[in-house]
Amino acid sequence: MTSVSSTIRIIVSGLVACVMTHVSQAAVQEKVLLRMRLKKDMSFRYEARTTAAQQMIIMGQDISNDMVSQIRMSMSVIDAPLDRSTIRCVFSDAKFAASARSIEGIVPNVDTSMAMTRFDGTEAMMTIDQIGKLVSMQWIKDSSVATFVRSSQFLTRFSSPFPLQEVGVGDSWTTTTTDTASTGTASGGIITEMTLKSTFRGIRDTLGFRCWLIETSALAYNLSGTISTGGIDMDLDGAGSCSVRSFIEPSTGMVVFSTGDISSNSRMSVSGQQPMIVPVDSHISFSVKRRTENK
Repeated sequence: MTSVSSTIRIIVSGLVACVMTHVSQAAVQEKVLLRMRLKKDMSFRYEARTTAAQQMIIMGQDISNDMVSQIRMSMSVIDAPLDRSTIRCVFSDAKFAASARSIEGIVPNVDTSMAMTRFDGTEAMMTIDQIGKLVSMQWIKDSSVATFVRSSQFLTRFSSPFPLQEVGVGDSWTTTTTDTASTGTASGGIITEMTLKSTFRGIRDTLGFRCWLIETSALAYNLSGTISTGGIDMDLDGAGSCSVRSFIEPSTGMVVFSTGDISSNSRMSVSGQQPMIVPVDSHISFSVKRRTENK
């Protein structure tokens, strides 16, 4: 009898294990369609913060620069037909701090911080399609803020598209991006080319929201470009890495919280009266956070 009972327990345990395995596999295999689901008159508020550090070696001496910036943005959905959404962005409360340690006796050290109140009220209109791809961006007021916003990586996640197909936990997709950044008064620019791999990690809770978690890393990250100023040409080439974690609100497809790190190692070839090779190491950390408080 004892032997029969033991056998029954083993069979029952096996059946339970099979059922639990089947249920677990079904949950893992459940597919999700990642999409923007915005409606007219929806509104969102965000705060972005960026820290950047750069180190160069010129004539055997180190030059280091550190920067911290932050800015707030209010977003209002102006129109939302089926295939895309038009959003008005209003920027405010921009702050900037920088420090530089330069070549002693030639270039002075710098420490500065400021509230950039002239950016308050700056507006931009952007259009995003269903998969979150940035279709267009138009600056309505004070386009000088565009460079500051780009450097803060504020809109990085808003222009990173979802996959076309449904995905399950652990599924990945790739996107390629090419971005050209101008360099102020100098001619030319820096081109960043990336191949990004994104992976859907499932559902997570953050900041009081139930969110999709998407992790993204760069399979390829290349820098190139030429900058010309004052009769001097500087050619840049290099490579880097990038990683981002984004928590997305499923009901809208909008970011709740996103954080990322970007590092690069490059060489700047300088021509002119004193040609030289300048190694440049850079690291950028950024975050974009949904604001829920009233102030």
